[in-house]
Amino acid sequence: ITVKNTGTVAITGGLAIAFGIPAGAHCDYAQRGWSYSQSGATCEYRNATDDLAGTVESSTYPSFVKGDEVCAAGFELGVAHDGGYAQYANVPAEQCLPIPKGLSMIEAASLPETFFTVWSNVFDRARLQPGETLLIQGGTSGIGVTAIQMAKALGAKVFATAGSDEKCAACKALGAD
Repeated sequence: ITVKNTGTVAITGGLAIAFGIPAGAHCDYAQRGWSYSQSGATCEYRNATDDLAGTVESSTYPSFVKGDEVCAAGFELGVAHDGGYAQYANVPAEQCLPIPKGLSMIEAASLPETFFTVWSNVFDRARLQPGETLLIQGGTSGIGVTAIQMAKALGAKVFATAGSDEKCAACKALGAD
């Protein structure tokens, strides 16, 4: 997928996405303040954020066509590891999700980071099954909120930790037992 904000783009394979919204995570904010580097070295390339939402400009995949609104996990964007603030990105279809009806691009930009992380760790690696119990540390974090909802949707029993009574109530409202 190639994502585009303006102009034209050459597609090298995958989807071409026109950027609408970059997602932001703690590393993005820290990097923009010159205090974050994944390699431990000084970060000279200042195009943070791994995830984005935008409009498909062109696609070599039949499941996505020009004009589709998608969100994408950009940890493999190929633009100095990041690239969510760029005008264009080529993204493999496997790293894209159609934006669910009712969600704005701003809301959808947050989906890949949390949903792909939870799916990879809780379902692929830990292989959580219906009826099993999951403990989520930090239940009101982005990952925690997503994990509570996904595990409950599967039929798991979910316990979550949080730093205050108010946050614990929020976890229960999301479905934590």
